[in-house]
Amino acid sequence: MKSPTDKHGTCKRRYARFETCFPGVLHGESDAKPVACSVIDISLVGARLLTDERLPKDRQLVLEFAGNKKTRIRTAVHVRHSEPHKETGRFLSGLQLAPASFDERKAIAEFVSMVFQGQAGG
Repeated sequence: MKSPTDKHGTCKRRYARFETCFPGVLHGESDAKPVACSVIDISLVGARLLTDERLPKDRQLVLEFAGNKKTRIRTAVHVRHSEPHKETGRFLSGLQLAPASFDERKAIAEFVSMVFQGQAGG
């Protein structure tokens, strides 16, 4: 999926997205089974991931994954889109991160910084 651009070809994203690949789990209502996913890019405010099933648009879920220093990050997310991914046969979904607390926001920022530093060779 291409990044949104303006008429001059300039990226309109406010926050840089960093390609990555790590496993995560999506949780819905308490009686729903968790959905395994592969997070393929992440920013301070969003992520894209692959799942074996289509995620319902506009649904609020909880994304959980391993963060820094062996901690687990759990944050609310809103599904913005979910569509077939031709290359993998899975579903590609775009999520908006919706951390409920300063601590969640900080953990996400630290994790995204770690991903960036790894890509920058830091």
